[in-house]
Amino acid sequence: MSKQSEIPKIIRSGDSVRIVGSWTTLFLKQQQLLLQLGHQLPLTEVDILALDTNGAVLLLELLGPDSEAWPPGLTQEQIRLLTLIKGRLADVPGSDKRLNPLASLGQQTLHLVVHARQLLDFAGQLSVLLFSLIKHPRQLKTKMLLDVVQRDGLNAVPIIALLALLVGGVIAFQGGLQLATYGANIFVVELISLIMLRELAPLICAIIVAGRSGSAYAAQLATMQMNQEVVALKSLGQDPFAWLVLPKLLGLILVMPLLTILSMLAGVGVGC
Repeated sequence: MSKQSEIPKIIRSGDSVRIVGSWTTLFLKQQQLLLQLGHQLPLTEVDILALDTNGAVLLLELLGPDSEAWPPGLTQEQIRLLTLIKGRLADVPGSDKRLNPLASLGQQTLHLVVHARQLLDFAGQLSVLLFSLIKHPRQLKTKMLLDVVQRDGLNAVPIIALLALLVGGVIAFQGGLQLATYGANIFVVELISLIMLRELAPLICAIIVAGRSGSAYAAQLATMQMNQEVVALKSLGQDPFAWLVLPKLLGLILVMPLLTILSMLAGVGVGC
């Protein structure tokens, strides 16, 4: 069977329409374009080579919601699939985009409650693991903790030091120009020290770690969830939090103060 014959087509003949080809996910984009051409015209014949769930949904959209009879040319298997999907679509309530303000407020409140519950559950599980770790220190995954310290602490030193150096140098240069107007160049050191030690150094460190390590954690956990590795840990009787969350948390608790001190030293050093 040629590839060309599988491409879905709408063939018009007067006031009737004939559809052919494979209505599958592979040709989903072509089907969406064809739907714009085939609406409001009766289907007189159907010669579909292959039909999957996505293609059936689009075909039902082409037939219209009030369609009762199937067009000729469908196989019994295709009719059963269309009937099943049509029944399932009828059970799904339509989404009203014009929600009144009260309904919109209730929907947003519900989302906030769900997120707050998930955050509270996450914090509770971490607290239980921490208390258990205090009682049984041997449960700590030392190798994973050291890996986090190296990957998210040691490997982050160059970028944090470089950014702190640049920020400290820019503040010293700009502040020196302004203070020179009043003959107060001597206060540049105090300016850099106060800004870097109180504000910018911890902020720089937090932003870099959140952007660099946080995104890596999210990607890693999402990939493991898709590959069902988290389910595999549970099936082996292991707590995923103890393997995937707790070592990362403890590792960041150890390296964040050190990275912050490094950022302070780099910013103050270049400014002085």
